[in-house]
Amino acid sequence: PALCNPEILQLKFGHRAFADVDADAQTMASLLIAGLAFPSVRFGAVSGLRHTSRSVLSRLRCSHAPSAQPTMETGVDKLMQQTGGEADGRGTLVGVFDTGCDLAGDTHAHAMHTRCTNHHAHMHTLYTPTIHTPCMHIAAAGLLTTSDGKPKFVDFLDCTGGGDIDTSKKEASREEDGGVVLNGRSGRTLKLGEWARGTSEFRVGATRLLALLPSSVRRRIAAERKVSFEVAQHAHVTRVQRDLDALESGESKLTGFAKTAAKKDLELMLTELKAMMDSYDDAGPLLDVVLYKEGGDDGVWRAVVDTGGAGDLTAASPMAPYRHERQVSQLGFGTELTYCVQVYDEGATLCIVTDAGSHGTHVAGIVAANFEDAPERNGVAPGAQILACKIGDGRLDSAE
Repeated sequence: PALCNPEILQLKFGHRAFADVDADAQTMASLLIAGLAFPSVRFGAVSGLRHTSRSVLSRLRCSHAPSAQPTMETGVDKLMQQTGGEADGRGTLVGVFDTGCDLAGDTHAHAMHTRCTNHHAHMHTLYTPTIHTPCMHIAAAGLLTTSDGKPKFVDFLDCTGGGDIDTSKKEASREEDGGVVLNGRSGRTLKLGEWARGTSEFRVGATRLLALLPSSVRRRIAAERKVSFEVAQHAHVTRVQRDLDALESGESKLTGFAKTAAKKDLELMLTELKAMMDSYDDAGPLLDVVLYKEGGDDGVWRAVVDTGGAGDLTAASPMAPYRHERQVSQLGFGTELTYCVQVYDEGATLCIVTDAGSHGTHVAGIVAANFEDAPERNGVAPGAQILACKIGDGRLDSAE
């Protein structure tokens, strides 16, 4: 049939298709295409198809290695060949204005988790807060280093203002019970670690966790917290109902006025517990932040975020703005969301930078992903560095 004609195959599959393929593999390809085009002859009716060895199929390959990017069609392959691989974007800085880029990668493997019990006013549930130790940045796949060994990301910026926290308020630390404490913006007394010694003045602020999260993460965390609340609330309702049943069945030793008063208290408690469930509204954890300058006026700003939400910062490690030490950490509360910090307005504004979605990381990978051991997965310019600018606002479903 005409499908077996090499000229037709060339037309169908373009100049890549059969330039370096031997005769057996070309014949095999013709048979496969015939089987796809004419179902009546597919798999068996064509002589020898079932018995063709895998080695013939393995020789059916393109004249160029398959690539995740259309590098040959866009002329990138040719340019790389002409320049000996030097024209790969090295020395170039690319700004990606999008949802922001993923800071995470494998950073969760380096984070320290402290398991404790969180006693909120209306919720007693076991969770894993994050007194995370900041670590050096480990990026998403292919976005760690450039082809000439430089860090792939030079910085992460939030251009939306969504992560900005007012840290204009100044507070002095003090000694208490052998440790250093500070009045937080939330009203908590914050316990500081050894990192705070030698610094007398701090800037304080506070933010709601949910305000920092991308919409998809915010919905998930809100749903998980509601389930935790409902489980705890149902347990309380069950306990009160059992006490009330025991009182009415005569199992209780209370009599007379004491029994009547106890019954009234239990009925009121049951009513309030059910009302709380019906009117559930969770604003999310309130996180304190502490900011100070290390090394005097010309020093580096350092920030600590209370990702445990309990005011205990003794195990925290202060973070510098990303460009200084490339530190990242996690926000905790099950978010699995990684962040870095930026400081503006001479310390009056602390910005917690997260991404608002995955699209910016996708774009960064197309532009500049670098896989040393799998170059077919490279972006267009694996030597380029990235400046990740978040213009997709997480508060507005990443709208720009």
